[in-house]
Amino acid sequence: MVPFRTYFWLDDKRWFVTCAYVPKACAIWLHTASIRDSGIERLMRCEVSWIDKQCRLTQRSIDEMVDNTDDMTLTTINLYHNRIGDRGVQYFADALRYNTILTTFGLYHNQIGDRGAQYLVDVLRKNTTLSILNLNDNQIGDKGIQHLADSLRQNTTLTSLNLDKNLIGPQGAKYLANSLQQNKTLITLSLCHNQIGDSGVQYFTDALRHNKTLVIINLDKNLIGDQGAKRLADALRHNTTLTTLSLNENQIEDEGAKRLADALRHNTTLTILNLKDNQIGHQGAKRLAEALRANTILKEIQLWNNTILSSMLDQLKKLDNRLKF
Repeated sequence: MVPFRTYFWLDDKRWFVTCAYVPKACAIWLHTASIRDSGIERLMRCEVSWIDKQCRLTQRSIDEMVDNTDDMTLTTINLYHNRIGDRGVQYFADALRYNTILTTFGLYHNQIGDRGAQYLVDVLRKNTTLSILNLNDNQIGDKGIQHLADSLRQNTTLTSLNLDKNLIGPQGAKYLANSLQQNKTLITLSLCHNQIGDSGVQYFTDALRHNKTLVIINLDKNLIGDQGAKRLADALRHNTTLTTLSLNENQIEDEGAKRLADALRHNTTLTILNLKDNQIGHQGAKRLAEALRANTILKEIQLWNNTILSSMLDQLKKLDNRLKF
């Protein structure tokens, strides 16, 4: 861009020169207002102008000025299954600092790692409109989660964060749990298919006791066993906002199910408990059914694909039809 900020180009030629990063094409364009290229003019891209050096998100035709008001209608960006990587995230992060319209940003499956997560920190700290961020199926580990968690302490707009299928372990869970004690806007947190484990779940116990906004938490496929279930049960005794807890495809057995059942006698907000594809047997399911007698709020406990004998299913269904097999 620098060579085009000279007298020759600006005053003599009077060319409007723009540099744009185009995720779909994995390319950087350098062009002027006179360029025409049928079929690619309106690809969504990050664009920086020599006028003010600020980066903006746009879908305008490449021959239009950067302050075109059409950009003000762009509220959702979904870039699923691309190859943006950490560098691409950096360009978008620069643009989103100044964007005051975007509400949904989807970066599912984009080879984003810890550095890319770090670039998003300023977005979450400064952007005042973004409410949904999807980082599902990337390569973000505990270090990247630390950066995101720190920004969540200050963020006041994000309501939904999807971190499914990343590389989050117990330490990353600790960072997120600590931030939840201070965050006052996040409603949905999805951490499916990570490696949080029982040791990571323990950090959510205090978070769920104190957090007053989180409504849905997904911990499917996280190597959670009876010890983790017991810790979550302790949190459910005190939590007053959570309505959906999903623990699908973990390693919870009867003992963990019994502790969750005991917690349900005291919890007054949970409406859906997903325990599908665990290792819960007849005794654990029976205790859950008995707990439902004292709980009129819970709508269903999902128990498909556990280790309950088929001969016992009819008996359990008669105890309470909110048990789903």
